Amino acid sequence: MLAHHMHLYVLNRGLWFPPAAITYSSDSNSNLPQEVLEYVIDFLWDDPISLARCCLTCRAWIQVAVYHLRRYNNTSVLTIRNRKSLTAHSRASKLMKTKRPSTLEIDENPRKSYVHTFPMLMPGCNLSKESTTLTIRRLDLAIRRPHNQFFRYLSYYTHITALDLRLCRFESTPQLRRMINALPNLTDLELTGITLRDGLVTTLVPHSITLNRKLEKITLSHPPGQGTLQHPVWDGADRAAAQTLLAVCAAYSTVLWLSVDANYFRSLTDLKHFIYSFPHLSHLRLRSHTRSRWSLSSDDVGVRTASTSPHFFSLFELSTVSTACAVQLMSLVSTTPTCSQLEELIIRHEDTSGPVAELLSDVQHTLHVSGAALKKFTWVWPCNSDSQLVPRLTSNRSLRQVEVTLTNVPPSLRIIESALVNLISNLTSATGLSIRIHLQHPESLQDVYDISRLRTDGTDPIPAFHTIICSALFDEFTGEHASIAVDFLERNHPFQTQVATMSIIRSHIVALFAPWLDKKVLGLLLDPDPDSDIRFTSWAVNSVVWSIVPMLWMRKACEDALPTRNTGREEKRRYPLNVRYYAIALLMQRRPVIL
Repeated sequence: MLAHHMHLYVLNRGLWFPPAAITYSSDSNSNLPQEVLEYVIDFLWDDPISLARCCLTCRAWIQVAVYHLRRYNNTSVLTIRNRKSLTAHSRASKLMKTKRPSTLEIDENPRKSYVHTFPMLMPGCNLSKESTTLTIRRLDLAIRRPHNQFFRYLSYYTHITALDLRLCRFESTPQLRRMINALPNLTDLELTGITLRDGLVTTLVPHSITLNRKLEKITLSHPPGQGTLQHPVWDGADRAAAQTLLAVCAAYSTVLWLSVDANYFRSLTDLKHFIYSFPHLSHLRLRSHTRSRWSLSSDDVGVRTASTSPHFFSLFELSTVSTACAVQLMSLVSTTPTCSQLEELIIRHEDTSGPVAELLSDVQHTLHVSGAALKKFTWVWPCNSDSQLVPRLTSNRSLRQVEVTLTNVPPSLRIIESALVNLISNLTSATGLSIRIHLQHPESLQDVYDISRLRTDGTDPIPAFHTIICSALFDEFTGEHASIAVDFLERNHPFQTQVATMSIIRSHIVALFAPWLDKKVLGLLLDPDPDSDIRFTSWAVNSVVWSIVPMLWMRKACEDALPTRNTGREEKRRYPLNVRYYAIALLMQRRPVIL
């Protein structure tokens, strides 16, 4: 019993053992090499209870076990992967009056199922008030039915306000609703990769089920049956399952914040019918991890020309949606009523095909209609020589923060200067400005020196730009109120060429923003930085790291051929944390990497 309380004390108090020479109690036993100890104990990386017991076994095991325990002591997430660990953590949370994690993650063990009984093994009354998020992974209630007291004991988790269900499978729609409604104070719901065995689409809620009237935020991602990321595949069953999940979420009319994958819908009309279920909706995030293939019906044409959405959005986001789909979605915020309260607009675009110019025009129209209501603007845009890089912000006089990221930009002084000058010249308010530019690799340094194209008339645009950034509008800038970061998308090109290119770009940016640099209100970050020691740039460290990773992959392939106790633990060993520190040590000692 004393040993049991000791390992709980080590786990909860987070004892730190100072480095000491490894000693053995007896010479009769063979001294195991330190590498062997690390290899064996590393398999316990996801079991803090066993790691705490290893600390009490002998001194030779302390340093290896503490290496993993520090991660549990410094994190706010508690991950449980088996019944034994769940029981031990439940006993520890009941006996020890210490700070608990804010997130409880329960990962189902496919070999020995235990999640269907976890509310009884870890009663909600044992959790502290700091534990507000519950994450459940790979739960399959269609095969293993829950305990008959499962939902009753789940209702005792009164401090849980956020529920995250990932890759879970339920028997039917009422079972999923019972899971959601069992938590009395639930306000945030996230469903990722949810499937239902009974895919019957129904919009009616049985009278016997009491809906959660406190739910304010819903996140729907990764619809069922998408196939590969590049080519989503939908069949009748998958479409029915997606419609069923939408019907489950549409029953909660109190939702204010909605984040949904665009692939759940077949057209803009379907999306509009879904968001009509939430009369108080004010935050809408539309994302897509695959390329959306929407069909533009005759109803969508009328919807785009005359939007009748009753919502007044305060936040609207489009992320990684195809161009054709994004053009249709922008109609949701194309009128004055829908944009009268729009405070934050987020556009993250990657697709360079389709009607890009039309999408840019729609975004420009939304910025103009939102006017002084807009407070924050986030813009991620791929470089396209046929279109403008940054929209004009002259109509937004109350902006407080602007974040601009330009991707796939040619390393041309003309393009970089044009984007920077157009963005800052159109600002009408003193905003927090963050600019990030991802460059392509230059074919030659001559491609960089094309700034002369802007000066064919013999005039120098830099003094005029200095007049703009020295105006009274930017007098409120204090500290590093603005930042500019420039780096390369790819690292597999000659490093010296990238350093020479960055040196040219830096000299021109310094000339452009000399007044801000003198007042120290602009932070400039270049990667690789021509002024820094080449050995310690992130490019150099990553180069050494990726020269070591193939060796780890080869070792991983050998380990896969051997039987292991838990395949889920192998992913953590694919890229150890000490590889990067080893690479830095090699650079510091100027030693070549021997493969």
